[in-house]
Amino acid sequence: MSVFHHLPLGRRIPDRLHAVSVSLPTMRDLVSYEEKDPAIVRQIASGYPRFVLHPCLRQLTEHLVRQHGLAGRTLWLTASACSAAGLAAHLAATPAGRGARITSFAADDLHGVIHPENPDLFVAAKTFLQNTGMFLGSRVAEDALVRRGILRAVEPEPSFAGDALAEIRRVLRRALPMAGDADLLPACSGMNAIYAAFRAVSELQAARGRTLWVQLGWLYRDTIALLQRFTPDPARDYVHLPDVFDFAALERLFAEKGDRIAGVFAETPTNPLIQTPDVPALAGLDVLLGIVPGSSAVVQDKGHEDTSDGGNHEEGGHCLELQDKTDEDRERDRDDARKHHVLQGAPGRDVNAGGVVRLLRPLEDPPCPGTAGARPG
Repeated sequence: MSVFHHLPLGRRIPDRLHAVSVSLPTMRDLVSYEEKDPAIVRQIASGYPRFVLHPCLRQLTEHLVRQHGLAGRTLWLTASACSAAGLAAHLAATPAGRGARITSFAADDLHGVIHPENPDLFVAAKTFLQNTGMFLGSRVAEDALVRRGILRAVEPEPSFAGDALAEIRRVLRRALPMAGDADLLPACSGMNAIYAAFRAVSELQAARGRTLWVQLGWLYRDTIALLQRFTPDPARDYVHLPDVFDFAALERLFAEKGDRIAGVFAETPTNPLIQTPDVPALAGLDVLLGIVPGSSAVVQDKGHEDTSDGGNHEEGGHCLELQDKTDEDRERDRDDARKHHVLQGAPGRDVNAGGVVRLLRPLEDPPCPGTAGARPG
């Protein structure tokens, strides 16, 4: 008897309001979904928040459009005021984007962007929010609906009764034994953590003339989109090396363009081929060639949109802090990084005398609840 049970098309997995996985029970369903067959897409009520607007988010957006007389305009609710500013700036750079403006709803501390109904602006906005992980969280939307009396109560679900961020950091320290609490910066979603780290490192490296990013092997589609859309000149600043095991090709690239390389993106392991590059060898590139290593790397649970290293959720300005270390400290850090197979060693020699980059608040990182007992966004 099979241990697998048939789940109807579109059923959440698990069958809870905030689940991000969904049943596509047959290959035909899967292919039809990828081809955007309306008969299949209309049955998908939930999914990864980058791809499917959560029912609570849709309901809250529709309510605010009606309440504030925004008919004829499109409203995008974002994870924070900072996220709204990022979206507005992105749309302003498009041909039809001058009509986009930031808005806020003080009663619920909600933020977003509105623009005239326009198919090109709609696609540009949705793609930006998808690539950067800046959509408002479904639980935040649910809470707002309850406060407004539209929903009677939040859906019951297990929650952590203590300091949630402290517990997250405690668990992450098992996988990252070299990292202290100040180095573990939880973000609202994995994609936003990646974007925040990418933006912070990119700005630091651009000041040193390093704008070229390397894709090593296969990456998830939105990570590839970051490199193809958010580098200064993608035709010049994006390079793809398809074979994660061809370290010689990577060394040749660094020998040729090492003074322009800002960083290397790789999944460990890749999906779906389950390939892992030589992580200790990658760690060694920072010593030889001066790239920014894993103090700005991202740890992401590929299966969920919940926690990642790479973003911070405390109030405050955007900044990058450089901590000076002695040569002995840097050498010890490099040795430990290789022993633990964790990219947490000191940066290359040309980064402020080898200081360690700490991303205190990466640009566009949306704040999330940080109080004891807070529900995640």
